[in-house]
Amino acid sequence: MKGLFIKLCFFTAYYVGIINLFYLFTSKRQRVVTFHNVIPDNYFYNSIEQGVSCTETVFKVQLKEIAKKFEFTTEINKKNSCMITFDDGYLNNYTIAIPILEINNIKAVFFITYDLAVKTEVIWIDLIMKWYSYVPEGRYSIIGKELNILKENRKEVFNQILVEIYNDYSLRNKVLADLEQAFSFTRLIINDNYNRLRFCPISLINIEKMKINNHLVASHTISHDILSNLSDKSLNDDIKESESYLFDFYNTNYFAYPFGGVKEVSKKVLKKYSESKFNYCFVNYWNFFGSSKDESVQRITLPNTANKYVIHAYLSGLYFFFKRKVNHV
Repeated sequence: MKGLFIKLCFFTAYYVGIINLFYLFTSKRQRVVTFHNVIPDNYFYNSIEQGVSCTETVFKVQLKEIAKKFEFTTEINKKNSCMITFDDGYLNNYTIAIPILEINNIKAVFFITYDLAVKTEVIWIDLIMKWYSYVPEGRYSIIGKELNILKENRKEVFNQILVEIYNDYSLRNKVLADLEQAFSFTRLIINDNYNRLRFCPISLINIEKMKINNHLVASHTISHDILSNLSDKSLNDDIKESESYLFDFYNTNYFAYPFGGVKEVSKKVLKKYSESKFNYCFVNYWNFFGSSKDESVQRITLPNTANKYVIHAYLSGLYFFFKRKVNHV
């Protein structure tokens, strides 16, 4: 009911001109939109690991709606423009998203995790989400906790383990080991084609093709760590190694923080990257009254919806104004 009410509010705001007014208020701000995975409609199960994904149909609609208001670009701070960005570097970005971008003559920025692309190591958080999405119902012992996983509580149980990792980052590898022991990742039943699209990286050959075709390939750290949870040495080592691949593996000095939220991007992390060789660093939040700095360029993440009223509520800033007001009540 709440969701329907919000959609009705955005529908009304669209037709009475409020959304256009918000576009006017925010006209000096470039839009940078974050995508992760673009999934063929028939493979979209709304599982935990698809929480940062959108369907192929939705992706096409969202690009169409963005094009009504903005010119597409990969240039930072260009007025009246929108930059399309992708995080991580999974195969669906190349096989599903890029053909759609090319049809629409859009160049994008792909923030690729180095170890995913070069070592073909699935990002740790995706492995955990994959396990919780597809493990059979039952009781499992993970980091000393007895978990009863049911169809209706998978997300809740996953979030409990994620909180443990955030509170003690040293548990990350222990969690992965316990998941493997409780029910091996190789035993999870997933459609083979979908598994390739969602959990295999873009090949190095195709990354080179992307660069030849004027897409930007940018850093997303070495192994997608929660940067605010790293020691000073580990953080410095990750930055230094990432910098070493600039204008070699990466063809731009843009950078995106993994996860990119306030919890994961502390003041210490911002300061470290402001002193790095990366000229522009991208976070995954957008504040209506905030402004982007070079070390914290703000991005918008659209929900998986083809509802144009919701899309423009996000792009215009109305959603974030509304969210801020609600959070301050």
